[in-house]
Amino acid sequence: MGADIRLTWPGCLLCMGGLRSEADARVLLRSAEAERVLITTPRDWTRERAGSLTSLNATAAGTLVQMIRDFVSGVLAHPTWCRLEWGTNGRLRVTYPRPAQPPTRCLCQFAGLGDAGISEVSKWLSEANQSPLPA
Repeated sequence: MGADIRLTWPGCLLCMGGLRSEADARVLLRSAEAERVLITTPRDWTRERAGSLTSLNATAAGTLVQMIRDFVSGVLAHPTWCRLEWGTNGRLRVTYPRPAQPPTRCLCQFAGLGDAGISEVSKWLSEANQSPLPA
């Protein structure tokens, strides 16, 4: 049982790394149509998750609230990622996974552009001529 809590601004999860399906995320970033298909296609969420526990959700939400407080107070100056995992012995383990190497080509510059950002990302990807996106 566990949770990943990520605080990014104005960031993208590709920059932080550790996505469940990075390949799917990359496909969505390359096409506005792919994003629309994902949003409109019904999914069986019960097959993709083990369930929901109030205690787990409360712990994750509380951790995020503290991250936001730390950001507002200046304790956190960068995006962060916290992983909570409960072992079979009932003990909580907290880790802070390190993002992949700092990206040299970051998608964060397109945050907040909405649908207009899709065409900008497409141009950016064409210019990169198939060079890899940040991990």
